[in-house]
Amino acid sequence: MKKLIILCCIAIAPAAFGFENYVITSDNAITAIDNNTPDIIEIHEMTTIMNEKNTIIVECKKEGKGKFTLTSNGKKSEFDMNITKNKTELKTSGNYTCYILDTAPGVFELDEPPVLPAKKRVTPKGLTSIEIQIGDEGN
Repeated sequence: MKKLIILCCIAIAPAAFGFENYVITSDNAITAIDNNTPDIIEIHEMTTIMNEKNTIIVECKKEGKGKFTLTSNGKKSEFDMNITKNKTELKTSGNYTCYILDTAPGVFELDEPPVLPAKKRVTPKGLTSIEIQIGDEGN
């Protein structure tokens, strides 16, 4: 519950200032995080359901230039951020996937649900309909 509250605060509070936060993921576990500018950015580690430690959230606190280093699979990768009121730019030297947390990733469409074939209609054996003739009683 505590993590959920932290994530909600991260997503909502900086949006009022126009800062864009990032979610950064790696194919391998992130073993070390070095934040060189803790007064400008804050980094939150996340553990997934599968207990993989390969995701972080970078929260922008104020305008300026942020810098941090991630170590994954024994390789260090440096990240540079330029944070302004209107835009946040992230540059990386490593093989990471970066998502802007506060904006949609562009136009996307959901796949249509599969169309299942209609079940074959089975006609019951025997009497299938009853015809009632009015006025033909007793003939």
